[in-house]
Amino acid sequence: MQYAYAEHHAKTGIAADTLSYYFKDITYHNQHRLGNEFHLYLPLSGRLSHLEIGIPADHLFKWSAQRTEHTIVIYGTSQDWMRTLQRQLDTPVCINASPADAQLYILSHLSSMSDTRQCVKELRAQSDAPILILGDDRQKVAYLTLQTQGVQQLYFLPHKADCETADSLYLLKITDILDLHPLTDYTAVRQRREPATYEWNERHESVLQRHRTTQPDVLMIGNSIMHYWAGEPSHRIHRNVEAWDKLFEGMQVTNMGFGWDRIENVLWRIQHGELDGITPKHICLMIGTNNISIREKPEKIARGITELVDAIRRRQPQAHIHVLKIFPRKDMNADVKAVNQLLTQMLRTDERTDLIDLTSVLTLPNGQIAPSLYGTDGLHPAAKGYEKVAEKLKSAIFQSN
Repeated sequence: MQYAYAEHHAKTGIAADTLSYYFKDITYHNQHRLGNEFHLYLPLSGRLSHLEIGIPADHLFKWSAQRTEHTIVIYGTSQDWMRTLQRQLDTPVCINASPADAQLYILSHLSSMSDTRQCVKELRAQSDAPILILGDDRQKVAYLTLQTQGVQQLYFLPHKADCETADSLYLLKITDILDLHPLTDYTAVRQRREPATYEWNERHESVLQRHRTTQPDVLMIGNSIMHYWAGEPSHRIHRNVEAWDKLFEGMQVTNMGFGWDRIENVLWRIQHGELDGITPKHICLMIGTNNISIREKPEKIARGITELVDAIRRRQPQAHIHVLKIFPRKDMNADVKAVNQLLTQMLRTDERTDLIDLTSVLTLPNGQIAPSLYGTDGLHPAAKGYEKVAEKLKSAIFQSN
C-alpha cells in the first residue's frame, strides 16, 4: 500500500487535500471464484467530498449492501481508538450522529460535568440504549450523580494516558456492555461461501428489515437446511412450502437460515441485530453440520452449540429455545452421532430449553439415511423429508407449549 498524501507532505511540508491508496497483491482465492468483499475504513471525522475507486478493466465492482443495524454513536473528543473501533468490532460507528438508531452512546471527554449530565439527560429522553462515559474526575462525578438520580444503563471508564492500554480497556468494556464475547472455540465472523445462490450480507439486511415490520412468533435459525425450506425472507429455492405453512399455520415466522452457515456465523448474526427489537415465543436452532464438513472435532462443535444457546438466551430470556440435533447425513453419520451424543450431555435443558431429536424420522432401521427423504447430496431433506420433519416438530414444539 502506498500513501500519496504522506509522500507529498514529507516532500513539501504542505498538507494536501487528496489521499491515494494503492493496494497490491490482495487477491483472495476462494472456491466459488465469484469475487471478494473488501472494506475501506475512512477517517470518521473530516469532510470527504470526492471518492474514486479504480479496478482492472476486466473486473466487476459493486457496493456491498448498506448496513442498517444499530450503530455506536460517539460524542465529544475524537481519539485514535475510535478510528479502529468499527474495524475491531465489525460494527458501524458514527461521530455526533442522530441518536435514533444507536445501540450504544459513548461520551468521550466532554468539557465539563454539566455538559456530561445534560448530554445524558437528552439522550435518555430519546433512547434506552446504554451510555458509556469516558473522562476524568469531573465526568466521574457526573456519572455518580446521574446514578443516584436513577439513570439506568450507565457506565464509566477513567481516562488513560497510555493509548495502547486505553484502547484495550475501552474495547473490553464495550464488548461487555454489548455482549460481543467470543465463544470458547469460535469468534463471530461473516461469510460469503455461496454467492451464486445468495448474498449473505443482503440476507442479513433482509432479516433486520423484516424485524422492523413484523413481530415474529417463531424464529428458525440455521443453515441451508433451514434457509431453503420455505418462509420469509423468501428465496427462489423453497423445498416444501406446504409443509412449512401447515407447521406454522396462524403464526408469524422468520426464517433465519443462511446457506453454508457455521456456528461462528450464527454468532455474528445474533451479535449484530438479528435478535434485537423482537420477542418471539419460540426459537428453533439447528447448526453445526457445516462445522462437521470441515472436520472439526465433535467436542468443539457440541460446546460451540451449547454456548451459542447461552448467547441466544441472554438476548431472548422469554423464549422457548428448541435445539434440533444435527440431521443425519450421507457418509458423515458417525460424526453427526458423536456431536448429537455430546449435545445430550452438555446442553442444559429446562422448562424453556429443550433438545429435539429428529433422527428416527429421517433414517432407516439400520440407522442410515432414508434415500426417499433426502436429495441427491444426502445432506438436505427432499420435499418428503421436510414433510416428516414438520409433522414431528409440530408435536414436539407447539403441542407441548
